[in-house]
Amino acid sequence: MNARAALIALLAVAAAFATQPVAAAPQAAVLDPLPASARVRAIGWRDSYQRWIEIALDMVGHHGLSAARCARVYAAVSMAQSQAWALVTAAPDRSIDPARAASIPISVASRDVLASLFPDEITRFDQILDEAINAERLTRTVHPRALADARALGHQAAAPVIAHLTRDGGNDAPWYGPAQVGAWRSRDGEAGVDPTWGTVQAWIPEIGGLELPPPPRPGSPAWEAAVAELRAVGAGLTAEQRDIAIRWAGGPVGYAPPDLWNLIALDLINRERLPIGQALEALRTMNVAMADAGIAAWRVKYATAVMRPWQADPGVVMLVKVPAFPSYPSGHSVFSWAAAGTLSAAVPSARAELTARAEEAALSRVYGGIHFRFDLEGGRVLGENAARLALRSTPQLPSTIISNP
Repeated sequence: MNARAALIALLAVAAAFATQPVAAAPQAAVLDPLPASARVRAIGWRDSYQRWIEIALDMVGHHGLSAARCARVYAAVSMAQSQAWALVTAAPDRSIDPARAASIPISVASRDVLASLFPDEITRFDQILDEAINAERLTRTVHPRALADARALGHQAAAPVIAHLTRDGGNDAPWYGPAQVGAWRSRDGEAGVDPTWGTVQAWIPEIGGLELPPPPRPGSPAWEAAVAELRAVGAGLTAEQRDIAIRWAGGPVGYAPPDLWNLIALDLINRERLPIGQALEALRTMNVAMADAGIAAWRVKYATAVMRPWQADPGVVMLVKVPAFPSYPSGHSVFSWAAAGTLSAAVPSARAELTARAEEAALSRVYGGIHFRFDLEGGRVLGENAARLALRSTPQLPSTIISNP
C-alpha cells in the first residue's frame, strides 16, 4: 500500500466525542470519510495550491520529519502561496480570472520554498513545476512575457518566506538530544527528539512565546488520579477506542497530526467550495497556528520534562509507540486544537465536526496509554490560544529579498 492509499485508509472512519471520562465507552457519531488526497489528484492542476500541499506531504513523509518540523514546512508553503495570491490580486489582469492568473505564481512560490527546505529534491521540484506550467498552457494561452511575469511574482512571493526559514533556527536545530531530561527518559534509550525546537523563531512571536501552568507534581492527588485513569482505560479498552488510538498514531505510515489536519482542511475546502482566496487564508492561518504552537509546545515539553505514563506505572497498557520526548503537553492535542480553532473560523458551519475531530485526536493518546489527561488539557489550552492569536495577527516576514534557490 502506498503512502497516499494508506493515509486514505487511515482517515476512512472518524468518530466524534463529547467530553467524558475516557474509561467510558464513547457515544460515537460517525463523520464523513476523508479521502482528501484522492480528491486533490482528481482535479489535476486546476487548484495548484492543493497539489503543492500534497507534494509537501510526500516530502515530509519521505524525509521522516518530526511533527513540529512537518508543521514548519506546511506553514512555509501556505505562507508563500498566500503571498503569491496577494501579489496577483493587488494588480489584477481584468482579462483573466484571478484564480487562473495565480496558478503559475503559486506553483513557482511553492517550488521555491520546498527547494529551500529540501535542496536535494530540486530537480524533482523543477519537473513538477514544468508539469504545472504545461497544464496551465493547455487551458489558456500564456505568452512568454506573461509567463516571465508570473514566474517573477512567484519568486517575489517566496523570497521573504525563504528569508524567514534561513533565520528562524529551524534548519540548524538538532534532530536528537539526550535520552533523559529531568524526570523524563525515553523508552529503550532512544535519543530525545527536537530538544531545542522551542527556541525556533515563530512566524507570530506571541504564539511561540505562549506558556502553560505547571502540570501536577508526581505523587500529588491530581497526579495519582491521572495515573489511575490510565489504568482504568487500559483495563476497559473497547475495539473502537483501540481503532482511534491507532488511527491518530498515523497507522502503518506514521503520519503526524499536521499531515492529517492538512488533508482534513483540503477536504473541507473542496466540500464547501471555498473560493481560492478564502481557502489560501484558511490554510495559511491553520498552518502558522500549528507551526508556532508546536514551537511553544516543545519548549514547555523540555522545560517541564514530565515523565511518560509508562514511567509512572510500568503496567499501563500502551497500544502505540511512545514518542521520544517529554509528555506535557500532548502534541496531538496542541496541533489539533490549533487547527480546529482556525478552520472553524473559516467554515463556522463545520465547527462541531472539527471540534469532534480535535477531541478524538487528543483522546487517542490516552486510549493509546502514552499521555495523561492533563497533557491533553494543557494541549487544548495552548492550541486554542494559538488559534486565537493566529486569527487576529499577521505573520511578520523579513523584507530582505534573497535569490531564488
